[in-house]
Amino acid sequence: MKYVILSDSHGAALGPILQKHPDAQGIVFLGDGLRDLTRASVFTAGKQVIAVRGNTDTAPDGTLSFAGFSIDGIRIAAMHGHEQMVKLSDSMLHAIAEQGYRLILHGHTHARRKVLFHTSGGRQVTVCCPGAVCEGQFALLSVENGQFELSFKE
Repeated sequence: MKYVILSDSHGAALGPILQKHPDAQGIVFLGDGLRDLTRASVFTAGKQVIAVRGNTDTAPDGTLSFAGFSIDGIRIAAMHGHEQMVKLSDSMLHAIAEQGYRLILHGHTHARRKVLFHTSGGRQVTVCCPGAVCEGQFALLSVENGQFELSFKE
């Protein structure tokens, strides 16, 4: 399964990215551009869409700023990151990693990163920020047989 990971569009169109990946089964949007996601509905139709609210989003529909979900048995945490203060420290992300997630996705910083955390129980947890759509950046998540791979794209 393939998912397009997007964050921080800040008014940039999502359609051009989503058009390049029609084979994606889903989209994970990490906030700061929920209106842009709504405008791209023609490209999201029929796909699983997981979206969280960012610090610049208004969410009258009740969109939360954190989502926990699973794809093919992989527990994933998605957040914008402003409430977890990701620009200042990874301490809250470490606490989230301890809750059994294998992958933590966040936005907010506009800085791409993919790092491994190790939990107190010795598990590896991947933390990824896909960068910012408004800077032409996003990521792809491929999941197969309980394993995943992340790649950065422009």
